[in-house]
Amino acid sequence: MKVAVNFLIVLFLLSAPATLPAQQVDSHSGMPGRAEGDTLALTIDQSIEIALENNPTMRVAVEKVNEAKSQVGEAGTAFLPQLEGQAGYTRLDMAPFFPTSKFMMFGGGTPPPGTPKKITIGLPDNFSASLTLSQPIFTGGKLKNSFEISKLARATAQSELTRTHKELIYQVKAAYWNLVRARQYEKVAAESLEQLRAHLNDVENMYNVGIAAKNDLLKSKVYYSKAKLGLMSARHGVKLARRNLCNTLGISIDKEIICTSNLEAIDTTEIDLDSAIETGLKKSPELKTMDYQKMMAAKQVEIARSGYIPDIFFSANLEYKYPDREYNKDFYTTWTVGFYAQMNLFDWGKAAYQGEEAKSRLKQVEVSRKGLKDGLILNITRAYLSVVEARNEIDAAKEALDQAEENFRVTDEKFKEGLVTNAELLDAQVMLTGAKTDFSNAFINYRMARADLARSMGLDQTR
Repeated sequence: MKVAVNFLIVLFLLSAPATLPAQQVDSHSGMPGRAEGDTLALTIDQSIEIALENNPTMRVAVEKVNEAKSQVGEAGTAFLPQLEGQAGYTRLDMAPFFPTSKFMMFGGGTPPPGTPKKITIGLPDNFSASLTLSQPIFTGGKLKNSFEISKLARATAQSELTRTHKELIYQVKAAYWNLVRARQYEKVAAESLEQLRAHLNDVENMYNVGIAAKNDLLKSKVYYSKAKLGLMSARHGVKLARRNLCNTLGISIDKEIICTSNLEAIDTTEIDLDSAIETGLKKSPELKTMDYQKMMAAKQVEIARSGYIPDIFFSANLEYKYPDREYNKDFYTTWTVGFYAQMNLFDWGKAAYQGEEAKSRLKQVEVSRKGLKDGLILNITRAYLSVVEARNEIDAAKEALDQAEENFRVTDEKFKEGLVTNAELLDAQVMLTGAKTDFSNAFINYRMARADLARSMGLDQTR
């Protein structure tokens, strides 16, 4: 067992949890927490509040909900009358005319003298303006189903927002408690270094008076050097963990953060596995999203079937034209009203293929949902067992710490009395350092296990 190993682990632990990407912000007016210069004192709840406001992934999810709401409004306009306006001007190279010789051909003679060669039947300048009103009367359910799909898409976006919200809370907890973990490592490393420095001084004094072997002195120096490396590694881990938390919160990575939440103030509420699974199946945003997608796929099947049904529309048109019907230089008004039906008579089986595609998508969603449900149950079970294990780990770590402290105290006294060797004291020091690290890790592991279980159950647990 070696001192440095306990502290090098921090590099792996800090790089393991993935975080939602976050943008950097130079300052936050009105930011929760106590700020002094570039230092920000935050509880876990305040950290979550900042992240929910600033994290770009969360903001994108909010905008997707707004987009989906607008799409519902857009789909609803398809039920309403549509009014279009059009205006135009056309200049002809010459006015339309009819040659008089064409009339004589029907009579079998020639035109009388003085007859013009052509008869003008229009003007070179033509103006028009029109208003067209159209209203769908019957579409075989296409409009209704399209509108329902837009509402389901809105619900899906809202469900994804909920999922992002819960995931971000978990990521904040992971980053926050990993910073606490890193600082606990740093604290333990500093204490260990100080104890080894004092021990090295004692061994040097004993060596100088001839009651300690040179081998004991060299071994003490080696352990002291390793402790210095361990402290350097721990401090590097603190820097990485702090920047990771800042990134998750969406603030400048140069901001100094002090974690003020009490590590040992844990929630010990008992959780029943069956109740956890039942809650997770009811509140899981992933399952809700899948349910909405299933309903959307069913609506798409209905739309595909309506391709065999004619669409009926009402249309009204009002026009204002120049010249008038008799080609006088004047405007006139005309209007038309009517109904028309539109139907796909032959498309080489396109509608049938679309129907089969929609049915296939529906089956895919149904199969995917079953797999997602089974995976969710497995994940909740895993998280639940992790909570139970982590809770037991706290009790075991506390007992081990008490024993390690007593063992070091007794060994240190015996060493000063010359009753134990230098190696035994160094082993006791290493054991104490590991016990302190394991004790703080036990609380952090329990908090993370509870956070993972809350995420799996679809809860917004902040403690």
